[in-house]
Amino acid sequence: MQQKSARQRNPRRWGFTLIELLVVISIIAVLLALTAGGVMRARAVGERRTAETVVSKIASALDQQIKAVVDEAATQPVPSLVTAAGGKNVTARVLYQKLTLRAEFPENFIDIKQTQALADGSSTLPGTSGLVFSKLASPTYVQLIRGVTPPHAPTIGDPAKESAICLTAALLKTRRGAAGFNWEEAIGASGVRKEVISGKEFTYFVDPWGMPIRFRRWDFTSPVVNELKQPPYVKAGTTYFDPLDPEGAFFEHRSSWGSYLSTVQAFLGPSYNMALNNNLTPYVYSAGPDRVYDTDDDIYSFRLRRSGQRGD
Repeated sequence: MQQKSARQRNPRRWGFTLIELLVVISIIAVLLALTAGGVMRARAVGERRTAETVVSKIASALDQQIKAVVDEAATQPVPSLVTAAGGKNVTARVLYQKLTLRAEFPENFIDIKQTQALADGSSTLPGTSGLVFSKLASPTYVQLIRGVTPPHAPTIGDPAKESAICLTAALLKTRRGAAGFNWEEAIGASGVRKEVISGKEFTYFVDPWGMPIRFRRWDFTSPVVNELKQPPYVKAGTTYFDPLDPEGAFFEHRSSWGSYLSTVQAFLGPSYNMALNNNLTPYVYSAGPDRVYDTDDDIYSFRLRRSGQRGD
C-alpha cells in the first residue's frame, strides 16, 4: 500500500468555519452599534449646544432692542393717556410702554393689524387723542403682512411661524440705541429660513432641528409661568413681577379703569391678562430635539441666561 503524501497526512485549512464567521460578524455588529451610538450621542449634544448658542444670541439682541424701545418710550409725553389712567401719570406711563412694546415687538400678525388700527384712528381709547398712537404703526410691520392671501389672512395659520417671523423682523430693525441684528455673523445661514407662505416670502430664525424659534413678549399661559416668578428670575420677596411695573401701579389700578377696562384690555391684546401678577420679561425659545413646543426639552433663553450661556 502506498503511503499518503505529506499534504494528505496534514491537510491545511484554507477558510473559516460557519461558527467562526458568525462570531466575527457578531463582534463587528457590536462594534458598529457602539460606534453609531456614540456618534448619535455626540451629534445630539452638538445640536443642543448649537441651539443654545443661537437662542442666546437672539435673546441678547432682543434684550438690547427692547431696552432701546423702553428707554425711548420713557421719554415720550403721554398726556392723552392720563385721563384713561385715572389721572395717574405713572399708570399712564406704564400703559404707554406696554402699547409701545406690543407695537414694536408683535408676537403675531393680529398684533400688527390691531396696532395699525389704533394708529390710524379706526380704533380708539375713550378720553384720549389719536396723536399718542399715530407713531406706533411701524412701516416695517405694515409691509410685512401686506400681500398675505387667504384662507388665513391676515394670519398665516401657523402661530409658531408667525411668532418667528415677527421676531426676525423686529430684530432686523435699526433703532436709536440699538443696531439691527447681524444674523449672518451671529448665527449663520443655517439659522435662517426663507419660505413662501400664503403667497408671500417670509424670513425667520430656526433651530438646528428646523423648527421656528419663537418669542413671547408677555407670558401668562405657558408651563414656565410659575418658574419665572421664582428666584433666580426675580428677587426673593418680590411683590410685583412685571419689570415695567415694579411698584405695581398699573397692576393695582386694574379695578379702577372703569369704562376704560375692556378697551385697555383689547389694546394690550387677547393674550394679556390684567388680573395676573406675572413676570412679563420677554424671552425666546426653541422646541428642542423633540420638535414640540412647551415640553420638557425646550430651550429657553432665560434659563441660559441663568446658567451663563449668553452667546455674547
